[in-house]
Amino acid sequence: MSELITGLHAQPLFPSEDLSDTNACMLELMLANASFVESTHLDVEKISWMYRVGHAVVIAGSRRIYDDAPIQAINTGASMFETISAVVASEATAGVSNFSVNSVAAIIAYTKEEAQLLDYTLEAVEQFRTDLPRATGVVLEASRRKHHALRHYALLGAALERQFSIDALEYGETFEG
Repeated sequence: MSELITGLHAQPLFPSEDLSDTNACMLELMLANASFVESTHLDVEKISWMYRVGHAVVIAGSRRIYDDAPIQAINTGASMFETISAVVASEATAGVSNFSVNSVAAIIAYTKEEAQLLDYTLEAVEQFRTDLPRATGVVLEASRRKHHALRHYALLGAALERQFSIDALEYGETFEG
Protein backbone atom coordinates (compact mmCIF):
# COMPACT_ATOMS: atom_id res chain seq x y z
CA MET A 1 0.00 0.00 0.00
CA SER A 2 2.77 2.47 0.84
CA GLU A 3 4.17 1.95 -2.65
CA LEU A 4 0.99 3.45 -4.08
CA ILE A 5 1.23 6.47 -1.79
CA THR A 6 4.96 7.24 -1.84
CA GLY A 7 6.28 5.37 -4.86
CA LEU A 8 8.68 3.50 -2.56
CA HIS A 9 8.79 -0.24 -2.01
CA ALA A 10 10.17 -2.17 0.95
CA GLN A 11 13.81 -3.21 0.90
CA PRO A 12 14.25 -5.21 4.09
CA LEU A 13 17.90 -5.99 3.32
CA PHE A 14 18.93 -2.32 3.26
CA PRO A 15 21.63 -1.28 4.23
CA SER A 16 23.29 -4.60 3.37
CA GLU A 17 21.76 -4.28 -0.08
CA ASP A 18 21.74 -1.04 -2.10
CA LEU A 19 18.62 0.92 -2.94
CA SER A 20 16.69 -0.05 -6.03
CA ASP A 21 16.71 2.43 -8.91
CA THR A 22 13.07 3.33 -8.20
CA ASN A 23 13.64 3.93 -4.50
CA ALA A 24 16.83 5.90 -5.22
CA CYS A 25 14.96 8.25 -7.57
CA MET A 26 12.11 8.80 -5.13
CA LEU A 27 14.37 9.22 -2.10
CA GLU A 28 16.58 11.74 -3.88
CA LEU A 29 13.52 13.97 -4.22
CA MET A 30 12.19 13.28 -0.73
CA LEU A 31 15.53 13.83 1.03
CA ALA A 32 16.07 17.16 -0.72
CA ASN A 33 13.26 18.40 1.54
CA ALA A 34 15.12 19.24 4.76
CA SER A 35 11.95 19.40 6.87
CA PHE A 36 10.98 15.87 5.76
CA VAL A 37 14.42 14.55 6.76
CA GLU A 38 14.37 16.38 10.08
CA SER A 39 10.89 15.25 11.12
CA THR A 40 11.38 11.65 9.96
CA HIS A 41 14.76 11.25 11.63
CA LEU A 42 13.35 12.65 14.90
CA ASP A 43 10.47 10.16 14.72
CA VAL A 44 12.89 7.31 14.00
CA GLU A 45 15.09 8.24 16.94
CA LYS A 46 12.04 8.16 19.24
CA ILE A 47 11.54 4.47 18.50
CA SER A 48 15.08 3.27 17.74
CA TRP A 49 17.68 3.30 20.49
CA MET A 50 20.30 2.29 17.93
CA TYR A 51 19.76 5.38 15.81
CA ARG A 52 19.43 7.71 18.80
CA VAL A 53 22.74 6.53 20.28
CA GLY A 54 24.40 6.01 16.89
CA HIS A 55 23.63 9.55 15.78
CA ALA A 56 25.05 10.98 19.00
CA VAL A 57 28.22 8.87 18.63
CA VAL A 58 28.63 9.96 14.99
CA ILE A 59 28.48 13.63 15.97
CA ALA A 60 30.67 13.26 19.07
CA GLY A 61 33.29 11.28 17.16
CA SER A 62 33.24 13.72 14.26
CA ARG A 63 33.87 16.63 16.62
CA ARG A 64 37.08 14.90 17.71
CA ILE A 65 38.53 14.87 14.19
CA TYR A 66 36.84 17.73 12.30
CA ASP A 67 36.37 21.46 12.82
CA ASP A 68 32.87 22.85 13.33
CA ALA A 69 32.21 23.69 9.66
CA PRO A 70 31.41 20.16 8.40
CA ILE A 71 29.54 18.98 11.51
CA GLN A 72 26.15 20.21 10.27
CA ALA A 73 26.63 18.35 6.98
CA ILE A 74 27.67 15.20 8.89
CA ASN A 75 24.54 15.58 11.01
CA THR A 76 22.41 15.89 7.87
CA GLY A 77 23.96 12.75 6.39
CA ALA A 78 23.32 10.73 9.55
CA SER A 79 19.71 11.98 9.54
CA MET A 80 19.35 11.03 5.87
CA PHE A 81 20.59 7.50 6.53
CA GLU A 82 18.08 7.09 9.37
CA THR A 83 15.31 8.40 7.13
CA ILE A 84 16.21 6.08 4.24
CA SER A 85 16.34 3.11 6.60
CA ALA A 86 13.00 4.00 8.14
CA VAL A 87 11.13 4.31 4.86
CA VAL A 88 12.54 1.27 3.02
CA ALA A 89 13.64 -1.09 5.82
CA SER A 90 11.61 -0.27 8.91
CA GLU A 91 12.49 -3.57 10.63
CA ALA A 92 16.25 -3.16 10.19
CA THR A 93 16.91 -2.32 13.84
CA ALA A 94 14.38 -4.69 15.39
CA GLY A 95 16.89 -7.33 16.50
CA VAL A 96 19.49 -5.01 17.97
CA SER A 97 19.64 -4.98 21.76
CA ASN A 98 20.34 -1.88 23.82
CA PHE A 99 23.34 -3.71 25.28
CA SER A 100 24.90 -4.12 21.82
CA VAL A 101 24.24 -0.49 20.93
CA ASN A 102 25.69 0.77 24.21
CA SER A 103 28.72 -1.52 23.94
CA VAL A 104 29.60 -0.39 20.43
CA ALA A 105 29.07 3.25 21.42
CA ALA A 106 31.45 2.82 24.36
CA ILE A 107 34.05 1.09 22.19
CA ILE A 108 34.00 3.92 19.67
CA ALA A 109 33.82 6.74 22.20
CA TYR A 110 36.34 5.50 24.74
CA THR A 111 38.82 3.17 23.08
CA LYS A 112 39.57 4.70 19.71
CA GLU A 113 42.35 7.26 19.46
CA GLU A 114 41.89 10.08 16.93
CA ALA A 115 43.96 8.28 14.27
CA GLN A 116 41.89 5.10 14.74
CA LEU A 117 38.70 7.12 14.59
CA LEU A 118 39.83 8.74 11.34
CA ASP A 119 40.65 5.30 9.87
CA TYR A 120 37.23 4.01 10.99
CA THR A 121 35.62 7.02 9.31
CA LEU A 122 37.49 6.65 6.02
CA GLU A 123 36.81 2.90 5.90
CA ALA A 124 33.11 3.50 6.57
CA VAL A 125 32.89 5.98 3.68
CA GLU A 126 34.75 3.68 1.29
CA GLN A 127 32.55 0.73 2.24
CA PHE A 128 29.39 2.83 1.83
CA ARG A 129 30.51 3.97 -1.64
CA THR A 130 31.37 0.39 -2.65
CA ASP A 131 28.33 -1.38 -1.20
CA LEU A 132 25.69 1.29 -1.82
CA PRO A 133 26.48 3.27 -4.98
CA ARG A 134 22.85 4.35 -5.52
CA ALA A 135 22.46 5.38 -1.86
CA THR A 136 25.74 7.29 -2.21
CA GLY A 137 24.32 9.22 -5.15
CA VAL A 138 21.07 9.89 -3.28
CA VAL A 139 22.85 11.37 -0.24
CA LEU A 140 25.24 13.47 -2.35
CA GLU A 141 22.52 14.83 -4.61
CA ALA A 142 19.92 15.40 -1.88
CA SER A 143 22.43 17.30 0.27
CA ARG A 144 23.73 19.43 -2.61
CA ARG A 145 21.35 22.36 -2.03
CA LYS A 146 21.92 22.67 1.71
CA HIS A 147 25.61 21.71 1.92
CA HIS A 148 26.95 22.22 -1.61
CA ALA A 149 30.69 22.38 -0.89
CA LEU A 150 30.39 20.14 2.16
CA ARG A 151 28.06 17.48 0.75
CA HIS A 152 30.79 14.84 0.97
CA TYR A 153 30.61 15.31 4.74
CA ALA A 154 26.91 14.45 4.52
CA LEU A 155 27.98 11.20 2.86
CA LEU A 156 30.45 10.70 5.70
CA GLY A 157 27.62 11.11 8.24
CA ALA A 158 25.45 8.57 6.42
CA ALA A 159 28.37 6.15 6.15
CA LEU A 160 29.20 6.43 9.85
CA GLU A 161 25.58 5.90 10.86
CA ARG A 162 25.47 2.79 8.66
CA GLN A 163 28.74 1.47 10.04
CA PHE A 164 27.55 1.99 13.60
CA SER A 165 24.37 0.01 12.89
CA ILE A 166 26.35 -2.80 11.22
CA ASP A 167 28.77 -2.92 14.16
CA ALA A 168 25.90 -3.04 16.68
CA LEU A 169 24.24 -5.90 14.79
CA GLU A 170 27.51 -7.84 14.51
CA TYR A 171 28.32 -7.25 18.18
CA GLY A 172 24.95 -8.67 19.16
CA GLU A 173 25.40 -11.72 16.96
CA THR A 174 28.90 -12.34 18.32
CA PHE A 175 28.43 -11.70 22.02
CA GLU A 176 24.73 -12.21 22.66
CA GLY A 177 23.92 -15.12 20.68
